[in-house]
Amino acid sequence: MPAVSAPVRVCGAETPIPPRVAELALSVVVWPGKEVEEVVSCAIEDHPDDEEHWALVRELDGPHTGAVWVVWTDRIPPYRVRQIPDCRVINPEGQACPLYEGHPGRCPFESDTPPATSGTTHL
Repeated sequence: MPAVSAPVRVCGAETPIPPRVAELALSVVVWPGKEVEEVVSCAIEDHPDDEEHWALVRELDGPHTGAVWVVWTDRIPPYRVRQIPDCRVINPEGQACPLYEGHPGRCPFESDTPPATSGTTHL
């Protein structure tokens, strides 16, 4: 019987976005976009508690604009805001990875059991 693969477990740690960080998220790029999230959840693969958490804080409009991400730790509230291009991995169903280019860990739609042949492509 083949092994059953489990989806990637996402960290999910939450943090509120302080007003100053929200201002930075609005001013870091000139492109229009969505409003800044008031509370965010770490979107990367589950990781040790002492590593940085990353969350999407503001979506940007238009193709190839990426998104605005915020970084924090369990001991330090959000302290870094960056506009980062989108991850370019596409799964076999045509879904794009919702994370940023170069993110640690696996894309959320990957499993913990590697496929026999590659099922993802890069743009």
